[in-house]
Amino acid sequence: MPLLPLCPRPPQRPAEGSARQRSGGRTARTAARAGALAAVAATLLAAGTPARAQEDAPSPGPWFVEVGRARGLPDGFHNRNLFCDLDGDRWPDAVLDNRWVLWNRPAPGGGRRFVLASPALGLVPEGAPRPDLLLFADLDDDGDRDAFVGYAGDPGNPKWVDHGRRSHVALLDDGRYRPLASPELAQVETLVAGAFVDVDRDGRLDLVRGSHYVSGGLDYEAYPLRLDRGLGDGRFRDATAAAGLALRREPGALDSRRPVYGVSVCDWNNDGWPDLLVCAYGRQRNLLFANRGDGTFVDVGVATGFAGDADRSGVYPPATKEFFRRRFGQARPDEPPFRANGNTFDAPAADFDNDGDLDVFLGEITHAWAGPSSDRSQLLVNQGPPDFRFVRREVTPRVHRVPNWNQGDLYAGWLDADNDGWLDLLLASGEYPDDQRLRLYRQDPPGTFREVTALAGLDWEMCTQLSLADYDRDGDVDVLVGTSNNRLPPERRQGRVLRTALFENRVGQRNHWLNVRLEGLGAARGGANRDALGARVVVVAGGLRQLREVVGARGHAGHNDALEAAFGLGRCARVDRLEVHWPGPTKRVSVFRDVEADRFLLVREGAPRFEVLGPF
Repeated sequence: MPLLPLCPRPPQRPAEGSARQRSGGRTARTAARAGALAAVAATLLAAGTPARAQEDAPSPGPWFVEVGRARGLPDGFHNRNLFCDLDGDRWPDAVLDNRWVLWNRPAPGGGRRFVLASPALGLVPEGAPRPDLLLFADLDDDGDRDAFVGYAGDPGNPKWVDHGRRSHVALLDDGRYRPLASPELAQVETLVAGAFVDVDRDGRLDLVRGSHYVSGGLDYEAYPLRLDRGLGDGRFRDATAAAGLALRREPGALDSRRPVYGVSVCDWNNDGWPDLLVCAYGRQRNLLFANRGDGTFVDVGVATGFAGDADRSGVYPPATKEFFRRRFGQARPDEPPFRANGNTFDAPAADFDNDGDLDVFLGEITHAWAGPSSDRSQLLVNQGPPDFRFVRREVTPRVHRVPNWNQGDLYAGWLDADNDGWLDLLLASGEYPDDQRLRLYRQDPPGTFREVTALAGLDWEMCTQLSLADYDRDGDVDVLVGTSNNRLPPERRQGRVLRTALFENRVGQRNHWLNVRLEGLGAARGGANRDALGARVVVVAGGLRQLREVVGARGHAGHNDALEAAFGLGRCARVDRLEVHWPGPTKRVSVFRDVEADRFLLVREGAPRFEVLGPF
């Protein structure tokens, strides 16, 4: 049973009015852990240890400061945004709107500034339409970040105009992206989600892709989920049917196709094999494809509670039925059980409670008119062995100011904002006019959340895509997020300047931290994929064991954070033990002891020592 860390802060009863949302079905394991933590906290308090570490002292200013323009980010509508180190200099670069690369460079007089890359980079040629999906990873085992450039088509829509561009791979060689003919990836479908994953741990990255409706929602038919096995040179071959992922065309069954709006990857059951989290739209069931380790998958979404919450009534509110009666002459009928789930856009996985397994937050779009059977955004707490089932908790409650409310929770992310050793939850909402904004929920151990958006200084409405990274290399995680005018009435659009914000973290430096980057040996040398996707990094400090899993894109439209593992250490100036569990065929484990905090480390697979990259 875990002990309370002596370095990170001990737990404290949340303040009155905080969002303390516990599950009524808490397991004995969770209850025992909470009791043990409370008992040790009482002992520490009796011994004179402060109830809260210094990070809760009155702050001289907000936790985050918006510096986007000051750091060179241009104004404009940027719907897709991400951090990724594309030039290999260890500094996260920015990609705005899936087309503009901005290098992270030293600024005159100190600090950092983003500088627009030359069109010669070739990622998206001048005049080409914006890609709908952009994913980065090393696909040819040469140590740099290649790209999947995804284009959606909508041939079922009579108004769709074919621009002629097709999905393809672009290989980065000698500082330029060169398109690779990719007929196996060029299907004309309503592509909206994808992720790289090494499904068989052979060191070659594979690709999973998801699309939505065939006929724009006029019926329930959807395009297939696709799995493409990587050949190690940027080419792929279809493996959907062989992997057991070929779903039936007819809608409504557990094994039917459904509109996919997000794809995430994580080792949900700690067996060492990456599993697929498939986020469904149209209130259809989510899918959790468990990796059997033999190249095939089996859906366990219903058995684990990932598919949807317990309300399968499909009942519409009286007001919705009456609206349909007046408008169409008959009340809207209630939905069948397969249409009584969520509209899931994001599914970030993290070990938020530091118990050694991965939990998942589901970001949902929902509306008052849809009724209670339409799932709200919820935290799915992994109950661990033997079944690794999820218990659902609502940790982001909202007070709605209008009766016909909406919640557009498109993106979410986990970060330890204050580096206290416990992950916090960042929620980016948009698409609707009623109070859709960036929200931060600070974790109060063991497992309660309190909204601190105002304290954090995160004043940002109508969010577009979110990305997290320590862009300025000062030891804490910063936030990149755009904004939109979508569905805003004309009077609210007036005077709004669309741009991308960069919220620079100013609170994390008050605690210790560690940032770990990984480099796999690659398939040619019998090791893990070069980006170490699927690797697990474990840090033990002061009795607290923290886990991070390295993932690429996830959720809706290639939502992506920097490929590094960031840890908050509270007051611990040293790490007792650092472990890296590599995702290659040999299942190597690297172990380092007595590691100094406040450093950026590079761990190479098989190397006896790590490399210290910074402080920078």
